[in-house]
Formats: sequence, structure tokens, C-alpha cells
Amino acid sequence: SKETILQVDKRCLFITNMAFANFVTAAVDSADPRIKGSCMVILEETDPGVFDRGSPARKLVHQLSSTRDPIFSQRVPASRIIGGYTVKDGVIVPRYSHGEILEAVFRRTRVTVGLMTSAKLLSAVEPVIRYHRGRFRGGETAEPGTPRYELGLQMKEDVLHRLVEVWATGEAGASLGFAAARLFDELDPLERYRDEVFAQEGIRGTAALKAMRRYQKEALDYLQHGVDCDKPMVRFMVLDSLANVLCPACKLWNTGHGANMMREAVSLMGGYGITEDCPGFLGYKWMDAQLEATYEGPEAVQRRQLSVTMANDLFLAQFHGWIAEMREIASNRPGTGACTLATAMQLWLWTLNHLQKATDPDGSKLYSSSRQGVTFPLADALCWLLASRYQILDLLELAEKGPSNPVVAEGLPGLLGFLTDLCHVQSARAAGEAGRICAELIFGYHRHPAWDAEGLEGCYRAEELIALENMVPGLSSVVTDLVAPDGTHPSKAGPCARFDGLEQFMRLRNRLDGCLTGAHLAKERAAEALTKVMIP
Repeated sequence: SKETILQVDKRCLFITNMAFANFVTAAVDSADPRIKGSCMVILEETDPGVFDRGSPARKLVHQLSSTRDPIFSQRVPASRIIGGYTVKDGVIVPRYSHGEILEAVFRRTRVTVGLMTSAKLLSAVEPVIRYHRGRFRGGETAEPGTPRYELGLQMKEDVLHRLVEVWATGEAGASLGFAAARLFDELDPLERYRDEVFAQEGIRGTAALKAMRRYQKEALDYLQHGVDCDKPMVRFMVLDSLANVLCPACKLWNTGHGANMMREAVSLMGGYGITEDCPGFLGYKWMDAQLEATYEGPEAVQRRQLSVTMANDLFLAQFHGWIAEMREIASNRPGTGACTLATAMQLWLWTLNHLQKATDPDGSKLYSSSRQGVTFPLADALCWLLASRYQILDLLELAEKGPSNPVVAEGLPGLLGFLTDLCHVQSARAAGEAGRICAELIFGYHRHPAWDAEGLEGCYRAEELIALENMVPGLSSVVTDLVAPDGTHPSKAGPCARFDGLEQFMRLRNRLDGCLTGAHLAKERAAEALTKVMIP
């Protein structure tokens, strides 16, 4: 009749908020045969034993957040096991392992960390503008009313263009982060419904994963053929496949690229940016962003998850539909860069499909968990595309609902014009990054031809070219790999590489380059708008 008591001994490192916490959730494991597996346990400071908050961690960042290395040695009732437990043959069996609980938590909190970095990036815009405009004020050559006095460093195109990129990155990161957060709001009730159904059927763990597979075909039909389906489990499958991509993508891109752009914001303040009294505390925010990139799994962890989830058929079916969606948006709002993004998305999808089937010169499969030189860069490219897509969708949302909002309605046309240019700038940057990565992966795993017997087979001989010139006048003017009768050849690494089987990729890549038309004009318009931003 008495409840089982657990003796918990644990030493922790780098625990946030420990200075004032009166309880903790601790991940524990045991070699005691009376309890099976790992679990999470709640420890309170009033429990018998030692609740030592430990010494402060000597960290360089997040100085306003208490972080310590606590020590615990306490006796707590087994009812503190998170999720509860059962008793089988006298052995305590926790319903959830510590890994299952942490996965559920990190799946959501990673989005928050990504938004923290985007918020820092957006908060840097105003201090940078203030600094640039006031840079020369007080000097003898800066008279009130002159451009040097009113604009300061904003007379220089470079600082304006770089700040446009900082602002565009912040907007894209915020759009991606809030899209992921809204997705989890929609997913949560469906996830609870799934858990209730499986609890009634007595299904859990790996058996639950197998049980979900029976809904895979219905979900694909729903996405690919527009088949009506109101089954909550099918809806869960669709949203879950998307959440498994957006969560790590938000964490990876917002914090990784966001930290790089935060450094750019600091550099726009000159030497002032790394001082303690820098306006906006940009130096501190830059350092904090470095930590946020490693919080709850560094970049490699997010890329590893993406390399699996982005190849899910349900996600790819949605991604394929987004390409048509961007084309439609481009026809209605051509200045957003949606058409550029659609072509980049098409190129990324072609690259993924190709790499999943391709092998290297030694016959080893390219797209596999061990070939992180393939999967990780492709995950990075996807993140760029996702952030730009959600930025464009947020612009459309503002255009639709902005007129009814008194906060933005008055100056909405000008705001929409500026944000449209930011979308164009960001989509061009995303397309450029995706195109570069895809091209490196497609061509980078082909051996370059050499001046050997195999390589010379594809070259023209001088005597052959003379004969062909009589039938095709002008052919010699386009031939680059010509072998003379004495065997001499052009001085270079080898014959030019051939692209057999990659013609569609080449067409898509050429089209993508052409789709960048107008991107820098959009950047110049956004840069000019920065000189007119009103700051109280």
C-alpha cells in the first residue's frame, strides 16, 4: 500500500534558471533491476536530501540568464515519474523514456530559439540606422540640412545594401519561425487525438509508428490527387511530416545564418559595434546568437534530422505543390521574387531525386546517412527556400488583412512596396545559394576527364575536324578540345567535362540564373527606402 520511493543521485552541467528554480525535471537511468529503462523525474527543493543549486557556469553569453551546475541527491516518490509508470512482475516500467519526453519538448522549443535569433536581428535595424545617420553630426563639415548631416553613412550604397540584407534575413527568419509555431498549434490537438486512439488500442512505442503507416497512402492521395479526407489521423500524418522539417529548418537557418548576419549588423556599427555601450547591445546579441546556434542541438543535429525528414514522400508531395503555388503568386504579384523561388525549388527537387539514385565513381550511393557531404548541404539549401517561401506568404497575409488593421492601414501601400522588395532580395539570395549547392553536388561527384585514352575518346582529332568542317562550316570555331596529329592538346587539366544525362539540370540552372533578373533593382529600391525610414 505504500508508494515506492526513488533515490535520485545526479550531477548536472549548464542548467538554465537554476539560481531561482524550486523544482527541476531530471533525466535519470538506473542499473537497479527493480526499475526498467530511463525516465524523467520531478525533483523539488523540499524533498529530503541534497538540492544544491551548484556554482554558476562561467559562460560568455546569455549573461542575464542564470546557468549553474547543480547537484542532487534526493528521495522522491515514484509518482514523480513524468508520464506515470506501470508495475510488471514487480518491476517499475516508466511509460515514457527520457528520450521520448525530451524529443517532444525539443521538437517545439527549438522553434522558440530560432525566433530569439531572428528577433535580435530585427532589433539591430534601428540602432544601425541611428548610428549611420548621426555619424558625421557635430563635425565642422556636416551642416544641418545637408545630405552629410541628414544621412551620414547612408549616403554610401554599401551600408544600405548590407542593411537591406540584414533586414530581409530577419523578416524571413521570423516568417519561418512563426509558421512553424502556428503549425504546432494546429498539430497539438491532432497529436493528442492520436495518443488517445493508441491508448485505447494499447499501442505505444515502435508499434505506434507501424500503426501510422496504414494512413500513408490516404495521406498521399489527399496531397497528390486532392482526394477529400476528413480523417484526423490522415491530417495528422500530413502536418507531422511538415513539422518534422520546419522545426529543424527553423533552428538551423535562423540561428546559423542569423548569427552570421548578426555579425554583419555589428560590423555596420564599425568599432562601436564591439563596445559595451554599443546602441542596441549588438555585440552581446551577436555573441548570444552563437550560443543559440548550439542550443538544443547544434547545426549538425538539425541537418541530420532534415536529411531524413526532407526525403519523406508526404513532405515532398507538399513541396511539389508549393512550386505551383509560387508560380501562381508570381503571376499576381511579380515583384515578390516568387517565380525565382519556384525555379530554385524545382532545381532543388530535381537534385534530390537525382542524388537519391546516383552513385559516385566507385559505385557507392550518394544519398545515404553516411554521406553527410551530400545530405547536409542539401538540407541547408532547403532551409533557404523555406524561409523565403514563408516570407512571401506573410507578405500576402499582410496585403489581405492589413487594410482592416488601424496600426498599419494608413501607410500600408508604402510598407507593402518595401516588404515586397525585401522578399525579392531574399528570394534571389535563397535561389543563388540553392543553385550553388545543387550545382556543386550534381557535378562535384563526377571525376574530371584526363588526357588519357578514355578522355581522348571524346576529343576531335585535327584530321577529323578538317573533314567535318567541309560538311558543317564553322564547327572548328566552337571546338575546344582538339588533339593535334603529334598528340599535343590544349594546356589545361583535361578535356571539358560532359553533361550526359544532366541536360534537364542544365536547363533549370540556366533558367534560374535568368530568374535573378531585377533582384538588384529591388535591392536598390529597398536601400533608397531605408534613407527615408522615420525613426522617432
